[in-house]
Amino acid sequence: MDSVKDSTAFRVGPKVAANEKLQQDEPVILFPTTPTDNHVFLLGRPPLAEFLGFITTQMVGGNEADVGSLAAEWRAANEHIEELKMSEPGAARAAGLEPLPSPLAPIAEEVQQTQVYRRSFGIMPSEIAMLDLDSLVVFQKQINLRYVAELQSRLGESPSDQQLFEFCIPAGHENPQVRATRSGPNQWVFVSPSTDFRMLGAELIDPQAINQPVSSGYPSAVLGVVVGYGSNFLSAVASHGRMVLNNGSHRAYALRELGITRVPAVVQHVQSKEELTIVSSGDLTANPDRYLADIRPPLLRDYFDPALRKIVAVERHARQVRIQFAQEQLDVPG
Repeated sequence: MDSVKDSTAFRVGPKVAANEKLQQDEPVILFPTTPTDNHVFLLGRPPLAEFLGFITTQMVGGNEADVGSLAAEWRAANEHIEELKMSEPGAARAAGLEPLPSPLAPIAEEVQQTQVYRRSFGIMPSEIAMLDLDSLVVFQKQINLRYVAELQSRLGESPSDQQLFEFCIPAGHENPQVRATRSGPNQWVFVSPSTDFRMLGAELIDPQAINQPVSSGYPSAVLGVVVGYGSNFLSAVASHGRMVLNNGSHRAYALRELGITRVPAVVQHVQSKEELTIVSSGDLTANPDRYLADIRPPLLRDYFDPALRKIVAVERHARQVRIQFAQEQLDVPG
């Protein structure tokens, strides 16, 4: 397991005045650096500019990196991919789904009846089944190894079928603490350590459903903007004879590293690129042919191929969501 400890190095502070006496070995002003995490980055896939941009802007010390050497690393990985296209032309063909172990079927049925499941996976035909991680196509290019280690410590090395199910399709969500700040008369900022943190939507709420006063007057309606976390289910999209990992990249990586390759997941069946834009996002919807048509797309097991991966130290980030509203008040004919 690749890991990195939090950095506690210090930078030198402002210049000390001539009449100030500095004790030996005493730092002037301490500025702790941001903690770093090791990430696995997939090499060799287009575009080269994206890889160079990530290294030079996100990697610790990346602004001083030798871009010529980086480009050579990428070319070597790209040549390896061309070899894989010849030797593994059918590697992305989806292995058949298998039913869940019978004791898990009632648990899966309960999950499918929840509001979270229906809202997240109700548009397209979906099921909860066992899938094969080694034939899984991936479009996320990097994995945070610190988070992988955290997930593995929660799961343990020999989970039962039920523990594996709850790891992949959790009934609840362990929400990391969120910091909320009002940064202006019409603006709020929310910060979470999780990259799953996001705006979930906006809804009109009946004022009678709110237990505490929300204004100094008598409200007729309340507009609620919801921030939080997604369903966090390990899920895949079945399309064009392939299975593409849609959510749960870190859990899938953690499981495969533990030697577990048959796992429960939510599978959505998609028949067209138009439907794909409804159930997914990111590079999968922006460049679907890279993952659904290329003879040898990136697979989950490529994260473990030394020829296709680069481990880089990246400063730890938090996810910030800023909500801002505008209002207009007019007198119009009644």
